[in-house]
Amino acid sequence: HGPRSHEFEYPEGAATIGDLRQGIEQQMSVPRSAQKLICGGKSWHGIAFGDDLKLLDAAGPKGCKDVMGVKVIHVMLMAAPNADGSEAVSKLEAQIQEASGILSGIAADASFEDVRKQL
Repeated sequence: HGPRSHEFEYPEGAATIGDLRQGIEQQMSVPRSAQKLICGGKSWHGIAFGDDLKLLDAAGPKGCKDVMGVKVIHVMLMAAPNADGSEAVSKLEAQIQEASGILSGIAADASFEDVRKQL
C-alpha cells in the first residue's frame, strides 16, 4: 500500500485519542491493537496517552499548528503491513472469481456426474 493521507475532523478541543483510534478503526480498518500513533516526535502509547486524553493535550505545542484559525495536528499511523486485512480480502476475491469461472462453465442441464467431474 505505502504511505497515504487521511483527514479526520473533530470539534476543536473536544476530540480524544480514543476518538481518533475509533475513527482509524472505522474508516481505515486498522484495529486499535495494531495502531501505533506518533505526533511531534512522541509515540502516543502507555498510561500517559490513554483514550481519554484530548488530542490537543497529547500533541502539545510541538505537534499542533494553527492554520487559518484552525488547529491542525499531524499524526503518523504506524501499523504492520496488511493490518487492515486487505491481503486476506484480495485472496478471497481471487478465490471467488476462480469459483465463479468454474461454475459459469457448467451447463445448466448437466448431470450430477458431469458436474462432479468438472469440479
